[in-house]
Amino acid sequence: MTNKPRILFIGHEALSDSGAAVALCYLIEWLKINTDFEMELILLRGGDMLDRYRALIPTRVLWRSPSAPFWKPKTFLSRAPWIMLRAFYEVLEMMIINIQCKWWKRQTQHGSFDVVYFNCILALDAIPLFKDKGNAIVVHLHDMAYALETYTSIKAFADTQRTAAHFIAASDPVRHALEDRNIPTHKISVIPSCLHTIPDLKMSLTHAKQVRTNLNIPEEAIVIGMCGQAYWRKGVDLFFVLARSILESDLGNRCHFLWIGTRTANNFLAHWKEAYAISPALQSHIHFPGKKENALDYIAAMDIFTLTSREDPIPLAALEAGALAKPIICFDENAGGTAQWVGTEGGFVIPYLDMQTMAKKVSELIQNPTLRTQMGERNRKIVTKQYTMDSMGAEMANVLRSMSES
Repeated sequence: MTNKPRILFIGHEALSDSGAAVALCYLIEWLKINTDFEMELILLRGGDMLDRYRALIPTRVLWRSPSAPFWKPKTFLSRAPWIMLRAFYEVLEMMIINIQCKWWKRQTQHGSFDVVYFNCILALDAIPLFKDKGNAIVVHLHDMAYALETYTSIKAFADTQRTAAHFIAASDPVRHALEDRNIPTHKISVIPSCLHTIPDLKMSLTHAKQVRTNLNIPEEAIVIGMCGQAYWRKGVDLFFVLARSILESDLGNRCHFLWIGTRTANNFLAHWKEAYAISPALQSHIHFPGKKENALDYIAAMDIFTLTSREDPIPLAALEAGALAKPIICFDENAGGTAQWVGTEGGFVIPYLDMQTMAKKVSELIQNPTLRTQMGERNRKIVTKQYTMDSMGAEMANVLRSMSES
């Protein structure tokens, strides 16, 4: 017999534009190098990162397709059959996941795992499939109130409260959201999100120049940017409010706005330009190049990172911007944990959803390159010192080892 902790990871999907999926990959890689854990991974759905996972530990996928697409018909009459089709897809998906899970249990010694770790809220529906006697359930959540209410059912969260031995919160606002839902404080560990590696600034600068060339952005332009899936929670509408405010000001001709990460770039961009009445003369100053494998190069091409998220516990994109020495403007702790590490020295923390103040602070940074540099250098130091996998990985390993011995 072995005394090595045996950990079963449950991931929701393997898509590279999912922060939770990327963070899970980084964690597994760190644990493989730095601990004696015996690990296996079950993914509820597939995705473009599947080979990366399989190169690290034994990996099984229960449902080959990623999550159901977000595309919706434009007309009301065509929307009803789409809703029915999506509902059927989701029922079929869970049926196949259930069947695959039962088959997997028959083929392996499921009960021999000491800890079953769920990587995010979208995996919680599967908790009843993996709870056995002797397994400690550990749930890692990167979500605050809106996501907890939107992306999990009452039953799923009730099952989670009843069966989970421990919760890992990605930031203090996540911990507060869990406490508000009657999760005892002693069952919560706060382990912030972190970066796997710190990017090389000289190399990033070279890549940033190429990005600007590809997007027809002048070298002397000030680029204001954001990174993430373009939807309501990330504040894509607020990004357009900010863009219009700045572009229509006296500083507008100097500025370009860049958003990385949406999967439907062309149609999406045209819709929002029209919705916010962006004049044709200014439309060429707004760029939505879509999902990019080299997202860091695009963040490196930014001068100011504006986190417009309404709710984002501690996004990797903001940490990446900090590591690339970018000043950051974000909302206060009502929006998430980024405000805690940005503070007053790494950028500006503004009142929640106050776009007028955000525009003022962007304008201030546009006109003050020295301040941009000072804030950016401070952010790089903070991220390098406090938000790397070496520090957070050790904390995570301690929690998993402790749960394996409980």
